This record gives sequence, structure tokens and C-alpha cells, in this order.
Amino acid sequence: MAEGPRKCPRYWPEDETAYEHISVRYIQSESCPYYTRRELCVSNTKTDETVVVTQYQYHGWPTVEGEVPEVTRGVIELVDQTL
Repeated sequence: MAEGPRKCPRYWPEDETAYEHISVRYIQSESCPYYTRRELCVSNTKTDETVVVTQYQYHGWPTVEGEVPEVTRGVIELVDQTL
């Protein structure tokens, strides 16, 4: 195992990916100073139900386990965007 900070592996698709009867398709992303906002289209192929999911990835979270951001401006901006 390599030393260094552990990071969460990428779990959203770049294109379209199917997981049994669930299809996930990347729509778009927007890069902001403190976070990235992504839209994904999630479809149930058995029921033809579709929802658009918005995912926010905060860039300022420390990589050291147990630490929290020292500057909260980015967190506050991210929360404001989700309300």
C-alpha cells in the first residue's frame, strides 16, 4: 500500500454506465473556486423513471484524517449554492 493521503476514488461516470437496471449518465459539470458541481441523469430502465442528480465536490477538505477546513468561506459558499 502506498503511503500518503487516502482519497475517495472517483465514483461517477464520465459517459454512461449501467448497474443492472440503473443507468447513470454524466450531463455536465461546472468548476467553481471552492467546489465542482456535476449533473448526472439516473434512470431506472425497468420503470422508465429518470431523475437528474446534482453532486457537489468540495475541494478544500484536508486530506489528513480527523482534520476540518481552517477557512470556512468555501464551505459556506457551497452550502449557499445548495439551498
